[in-house]
Amino acid sequence: MKDSELFSFAGIWSSWDTPEKTIESCAIITTDANQYLSKVHDRMPVIISPNEYDTWLNEGGEEMLKPYQGEMEAWPISNRVNSPKSQGAELIQPL
Repeated sequence: MKDSELFSFAGIWSSWDTPEKTIESCAIITTDANQYLSKVHDRMPVIISPNEYDTWLNEGGEEMLKPYQGEMEAWPISNRVNSPKSQGAELIQPL
């Protein structure tokens, strides 16, 4: 976010039991990229604004699954983020 405030992605979570174990699963929900991120990719996570948290958690709804329209900021980072073997805060430091 341009203002560096925390933000949340829309997601779903489920848990079910099998004879061997309990399986927990989650996913981040994506939508079309907004104008800002469309330069990088055609999809983006659905971002839920703080004033929408309760609505998302209690009601959800397809009308909430839209590209984020607030101000955003981005900068180039290491392509090492593409490997799950890479770890550390330096991966997101601006190049």
